[in-house]
Amino acid sequence: MFLFELDRTPKLIATFDQFKTDLENGELDPYWTVSKVLKYFQDYDIILNKQDLRKPPFNTVISDIGPGNKIIFKEPKTAEAPPEMAPPPEMMPPPAMPPPEMAPPPEMMPPPGMPPEMAPPPVAGTPTPPPEDIVAQMARNAANLPK
Repeated sequence: MFLFELDRTPKLIATFDQFKTDLENGELDPYWTVSKVLKYFQDYDIILNKQDLRKPPFNTVISDIGPGNKIIFKEPKTAEAPPEMAPPPEMMPPPAMPPPEMAPPPEMMPPPGMPPEMAPPPVAGTPTPPPEDIVAQMARNAANLPK
């Protein structure tokens, strides 16, 4: 890099970024020729030639220079939602413990490796769901009530 290039580098980058942004936002006509692009940058006191358009940073937006010196731009990248870092819920293993607000008190938890049906009885004062046979009996009784 030459010393005279150091002065124009920030200006080139700023002008190129503005050009790229305006092009992606549709604020600039998508049909350009080499002379029109060179004139655009010349208006900002940046002197380029046709070969410069094939080098960075221009090659990030210019795909090719077609017949008649027409500029062929690369397709703009569409803003997509970033991919999720976590696997989908159906691939997640079941949680080992319920959230703390739903978890039973520690004294009600069975020791590790013990099946839940063999857990010690609940502490007095904590509601327990009725056994299934009682629920079935209550449903039968409700069905037989007079209307």
